[in-house]
Amino acid sequence: MRYPDPASELAQHSPGVPELQTVLTIPIKCVDDVLGIVALGSLRRVEVSPSELGLMELLGQQIGSAVEHLRVHEQLSSTAVRKERVRLSRDIHDSVAQELDLLYLRLTALEELVQAGDIKGAVSESRRAVELCSIACDEARQAILDLRFTGCSGSLIAELRRYADRLNQQGKTAVEVHVSRMDGLTLPHETEVQLLGVIQEALSNIRRHADAKQVRVDLAHAEGTITLTIVDDGRGFDKESIEQDGQDHFGFRTMRERAGSVGGSFEVYSEPGRGTRLIIMVPALG
Repeated sequence: MRYPDPASELAQHSPGVPELQTVLTIPIKCVDDVLGIVALGSLRRVEVSPSELGLMELLGQQIGSAVEHLRVHEQLSSTAVRKERVRLSRDIHDSVAQELDLLYLRLTALEELVQAGDIKGAVSESRRAVELCSIACDEARQAILDLRFTGCSGSLIAELRRYADRLNQQGKTAVEVHVSRMDGLTLPHETEVQLLGVIQEALSNIRRHADAKQVRVDLAHAEGTITLTIVDDGRGFDKESIEQDGQDHFGFRTMRERAGSVGGSFEVYSEPGRGTRLIIMVPALG
């Protein structure tokens, strides 16, 4: 690769500056790819030893590696954002949109009953419509709450407590949060984002499907591993039948993918009438 002449370029853009007597051009490289150059100049002649040249080349490689690392991190973050948008759009479709579709059908049926003079039937249908409207409002609030907490702008523990507080304010399910041996521990940002995503998905599913009165969320650190446990006292389900049909019931596949993306594991334990336990384990250092 042919590099530009730094001395000529500097002289061209900085008229009146004395001509450089020594110019050292260092390629910024990552493996065999040249990402850029760094030019060092001096107004006097300087002899540069082979060891100094080697040190400069090593510096260029280190800078190149850092630049490439930032580029890869940016690409991964962009991919994560796209996946999160897909997940949120699917959740909104599966909740708010479907409830609104049902509400539309109810209101259409109500109109037909009123036109037919069936007052008793119209009253019954209007009650169903009001119930559906209430459900749709709850789903919309939950979608807004999930959007507000997507991205983990603060620490995982602070976001978890805030999210649980918001759910408790809704009053349908009591959520307890217990944190153990996490003081002073700084998790990789991506790990925090994925764990919060699992928590959101799990609590949202419990609220929609489990008919649970209580939920306990435990977050603990031990021997380099973060363990997230979510337990509810809801209706539970037959795990074998759920796994056999290959469908992504209750977002388990999504939660498993989230845990796996940061080197973790995801397990589900449930029985009909005996609630559900989720256990997610991820490395503390990413």
